[in-house]
Amino acid sequence: MDPKVKQLMNPQILRKIAQSYGVDESDLDFHKSTESFLYRYEKQGTPFFLRISHSSRRTPDMIRGELDWLQWLEQHQLPVVRVASTPDQETCVVVELDDGTFFTAVSFHQLPGKQMNRLYDNNQLVQQLGSLMAKLHLATQTYSPRYDSWKRHHWSQELHGFAEKYLSPTERKVIERFNSTMEEISSLPQTSDNYGLIHYDLHPGNIFVDDHQLVLLDFDDSQYSWFMSDLAISLFYAIPFSESEAKKTESAKRFLDQLLTGYQQIRSINDRELGWIPLFLKLREIDLYIVIHRSFGAGSYNEWCQTFMKDRKERIENKIPMLLGSYY
Repeated sequence: MDPKVKQLMNPQILRKIAQSYGVDESDLDFHKSTESFLYRYEKQGTPFFLRISHSSRRTPDMIRGELDWLQWLEQHQLPVVRVASTPDQETCVVVELDDGTFFTAVSFHQLPGKQMNRLYDNNQLVQQLGSLMAKLHLATQTYSPRYDSWKRHHWSQELHGFAEKYLSPTERKVIERFNSTMEEISSLPQTSDNYGLIHYDLHPGNIFVDDHQLVLLDFDDSQYSWFMSDLAISLFYAIPFSESEAKKTESAKRFLDQLLTGYQQIRSINDRELGWIPLFLKLREIDLYIVIHRSFGAGSYNEWCQTFMKDRKERIENKIPMLLGSYY
């Protein structure tokens, strides 16, 4: 999260949002703030999550578009998180600030089960994830937002100028690598069979497992991009970054084999599309490098970030692939 956004949040805003959902500010239990503020709360014994996003990241209409798509996916029998309305049956609460910007709050039912963390070695679950991705991609091919103003953004809209904004001029090579990767991806063919509205952030923290069944959540990053990007992003978070190059590639290949087994039971992927995976891995690598620089000081990295950031700048500058050898 941009540090400037954190400074905008105050108890008055939180109180107004809490009251809109029929609870007190004291009922909100802070969970974390990565790209948005997340809180837990209970109402009449039922647990919920509350997500509060600033308009510098997501406008109210973009969030309405996210909720519209979630409803569409649920209608098409996709296992996705359920939105919780206010007592006035509003799906989101918008608070305008003195500077003309907004905070938009959305509440979701807390999912049963547990996050998919450390379950990536479960072949059955990874295959199920692949099948869910394919079903999502099939469903999105017939989706249109209820209103044009609710249409989600395309993949490049948030990324133009992103590196220049959050990296110092001393990171010139990283900025160049990021922009050249974007240019290369921009040249890929776009058709209704390979490009559409996707989740764009299917890492294990956004996948819950309950009684061996997966449920998808956190559609905040949903955007128009290539379907292969969803697969590449899940693959990215299956890479054991602390291991040797050989071990990383071996683990990634094993994961991707199972993911594709599940995916191709529902819809096919051609070899040309598989060849795009390294590009989408590289984009996520540099994007995440920038996000970590923006959101954390060097001394405040958690263990995963420390491992990921080790030698990362040099790897990006020297065009070292995320994975070596053949894995797809």
